[in-house]
Amino acid sequence: MTVSKNQLKLSKWTNNQVEGTINIKQGQSLITTIPYTTGWKAFSDGKPVKVGKALNRFIALDLPKGKHKITLKHTMPGLKLGIVISVLGFIVMISEYLIIKKHQKKQL
Repeated sequence: MTVSKNQLKLSKWTNNQVEGTINIKQGQSLITTIPYTTGWKAFSDGKPVKVGKALNRFIALDLPKGKHKITLKHTMPGLKLGIVISVLGFIVMISEYLIIKKHQKKQL
């Protein structure tokens, strides 16, 4: 069966990253069992590759013939914006505290 010959050989996997190599005999799609969600980025030999859907639920990558090092990275959508908003909120909170404390000292 040809499917077993075209498997991604994993070299690294964490909660948000998967790396491996694959040898493609002809241009075809690599279909993973990783569920498709926003936030995934794919790289083939260090170059960005479009992340597609297979069977309406799994990550798929169109790859040309040859041996490729594949990297899949996941970043939670909105994470950076959430961190910025949290830091700004903390700064505002500390500023208000210092202003109130300064006004209380003046009243004494």
